[in-house]
Amino acid sequence: MAHSLEVRVPFVDHVLIEAIFPIPQHVKIGTLWQGKRLLRRALRPRLPAPLFRAPKRGFVGPTSSWLRHELRDMLTEELSPTRQRRLGYFEPSEVDALLQQHLTGRQNQERILWALLCFSTWHRLYVE
Repeated sequence: MAHSLEVRVPFVDHVLIEAIFPIPQHVKIGTLWQGKRLLRRALRPRLPAPLFRAPKRGFVGPTSSWLRHELRDMLTEELSPTRQRRLGYFEPSEVDALLQQHLTGRQNQERILWALLCFSTWHRLYVE
C-alpha cells in the first residue's frame, strides 16, 4: 500500500491484539455476528449516534476534481492526441473525446481517465 491511506494501524498494534485475544468470541461478536461489537461499545459515548447506524462505505478521494483542476495540465499533456498517436495503444480521438467529456463536466470519465493517465505515466517512466 505504497500509495494509499493506511487507517488500520491502531488496530494492528500487538499490545491491543494481545489484550483482546483472550476475550471469548461470543463477547467480541455477539450472537448475531455483529462486526466490531466491542469497538462500537467503547466508542458509543464518544461519537454521534448516527455513525453507528450508517452503512459501510469506502474512502474515495476527489479524483474527478483533481483531474479537472490540479492535474489538468498533466492529464492533457499525457493524453494528448499527439502523444497517443506516438504511443499507438489507444485511438487518439476516443481518448480525446473522453477527456473533453470530463473536462467540460458533461460526463464523469474519472475512472478511465485515471487508468489512462497512470498507464501513460508508467509508460513514460519505464518504457520510453
